[in-house]
Amino acid sequence: MALRTRTSAARSVMSLVLSCAGAVHLFFPLLFSALQPAFGYEYASLDSPALTVEHFGVPGLNNDGVVGIIAPQCKKNCNFRGLCSDGVCYCQPGFSGNSCDRETVSKRGNYALNEVGMVSLGVFLVVFMLTFSCLQYQEYSKKATERAMGYAV
Repeated sequence: MALRTRTSAARSVMSLVLSCAGAVHLFFPLLFSALQPAFGYEYASLDSPALTVEHFGVPGLNNDGVVGIIAPQCKKNCNFRGLCSDGVCYCQPGFSGNSCDRETVSKRGNYALNEVGMVSLGVFLVVFMLTFSCLQYQEYSKKATERAMGYAV
């Protein structure tokens, strides 16, 4: 194990790396040249142990492995919206079809366009009539006040 440091900050970083290295096998020499401006040390390297499949959580080698792309059992691989089992797609909630290609549309909370149009027209007419009535009343009051003041209106 080779290790060269210059500052105490670098030593604390390296002690952290070395304590982690005890639990996690490092398979290549680590070079910390990117941290040199911050911590002021040249490099640090750890000697790596021999690689085995156990280091990767694999209990053994697969001698019957296949190289290349494996064709999916289901059409379009269920569009990544379901699980394929024996050539049948079992779709996620909200999707349907032989290959989970149709999204189920929820009608909850939706309104028909003609209903929205009728309500909008009704509100517009009520507001228009109220505005027209207020303007007519204001004009009538104005004329009545002018007549009371003696103007010929």
